[in-house]
Amino acid sequence: MTQMAQKITKKERAKQRFLEALEDERFGGKVSLAAKRAGVSRRTLYRYKNNDEKFSKDWDEAIFCVKEDLADTAEYELRKAVLRGNVRAAIYTLKCLRPEIYR
Repeated sequence: MTQMAQKITKKERAKQRFLEALEDERFGGKVSLAAKRAGVSRRTLYRYKNNDEKFSKDWDEAIFCVKEDLADTAEYELRKAVLRGNVRAAIYTLKCLRPEIYR
């Protein structure tokens, strides 16, 4: 394998490590934490993002997935709180679901 091919492979592995770390719930979609975990500087990653359309889309998708997972978890916990009789959770839920009635 040529030296150029090795550099490309190394670069692609770095991108993949970053994306995996970015999606990891322990890092919560935080770029700086995922970059540190992947062993790549934020500056380098943003340069990759600006120059690689696929990587940019994958990055955006990873952030979207992390946010969706967090929202799902929050909704699940809110539902459990309402079912346990938590009045504040019930009021919040009613205000969100039926704002025309509960203001």
